[in-house]
Amino acid sequence: MKDDKKLHCADRRKEIKEMLQASGRTSINPKALAKKYGVTERTIYNDFNAIKKELQDVDAGDVYFTSKMLLEMCKQKLKKLKESEQENIQLGAVKQLVTLMDKEFEWAERMGVIRKPAERIEVSNEYNDKLIEIYEQLKDEGEDKE
Repeated sequence: MKDDKKLHCADRRKEIKEMLQASGRTSINPKALAKKYGVTERTIYNDFNAIKKELQDVDAGDVYFTSKMLLEMCKQKLKKLKESEQENIQLGAVKQLVTLMDKEFEWAERMGVIRKPAERIEVSNEYNDKLIEIYEQLKDEGEDKE
């Protein structure tokens, strides 16, 4: 009997996970799910927590690889649309390609695949002159002590 419960639990969680993924939502009404599966709402909350933990344990490299493959598929489709005879479709495809590539770059930065370039810091001459002045004073003070 206990094995049947484990199997039922695994099947229920798999279905709930698929529903969440299909809907793009992070939660589904636990009361309705409890009624559907003949379990308590607490059990459904436990299922949600188990699903969240399972998703958190996914290797970031796998996620990046899958996302990269999807991005490449989208790029290929947009490149085909770019060759359309209709100008508005061409323009839309180009805009979408640029947006997609920008988002891909941002996402790769967040995943740590690429480093964000350092921002250029503008330093005024006044600041440089003050640093040189302080350096010279310290240098002179050091020579006076010797």
